[in-house]
Amino acid sequence: MPKRTIIVASENKKAVEYIADYFSDTESIPTIIRSKSDLSVLLTFKPDIVFFQGDWLDQRIVSRLTQFKIENPKVKYFSLGSPSSDGVHWDGKLEFPIDERAFRKSLLNQVSLPELIKLLIVDDEVEIIEVIQDYFEVRKDPPFNVRIALNGLEGFKLIEQDQPHCIILDIKMPVRTGVELYRDLSRSGFRIPTIIFIDSTAADDILEIRKWGAPVFIEKGGPSSSMPDMLALVKKLVAFS
Repeated sequence: MPKRTIIVASENKKAVEYIADYFSDTESIPTIIRSKSDLSVLLTFKPDIVFFQGDWLDQRIVSRLTQFKIENPKVKYFSLGSPSSDGVHWDGKLEFPIDERAFRKSLLNQVSLPELIKLLIVDDEVEIIEVIQDYFEVRKDPPFNVRIALNGLEGFKLIEQDQPHCIILDIKMPVRTGVELYRDLSRSGFRIPTIIFIDSTAADDILEIRKWGAPVFIEKGGPSSSMPDMLALVKKLVAFS
């Protein structure tokens, strides 16, 4: 999916930091407007997603947001805090402080995704592959086409045959490691959102991988490696990178 133009207009420091951090591992980095006096900057954008502090609304801003909607009916509006006036059709409403799960659910329910997400798992541990594959293959909104490879060489061949929307990649594998696969993909011009499994011994591998790109690192067995969190991360990367 192409990267999106995202605007965050709020003086709530924690909300701004959370939203900026949420998108930091994607290619869709938000533009931040921290003061109502700076809203003239909003006029220079044609956004895809706007997070807007509700009590900043006035008639001029309502008119501008309405014009955005006319120019791009797919633009999504999310209010931050309670809106001070009517006139904007909100696609989601987020209260302060922002709840992580509510934010994620509200956003991902509104963004467009491929009708079928192509996911590639590259890992030599069959048990891990089975857990991920079994979970993703029963998803319906949208469905997933899951392919597997047991090492980096097999993975590269599958990517050449049909480029996936996202890769879940192990580091330590026989034949060709995850580091080597990620390096080879970068050298070959592939830019595929990638989630890389790491463990406590992977510091040198992480440094090497970062020479070739900016994947998302997830610790095996860590809190972010749960299947619901993994699903949300895959959807985010596909939608915004």
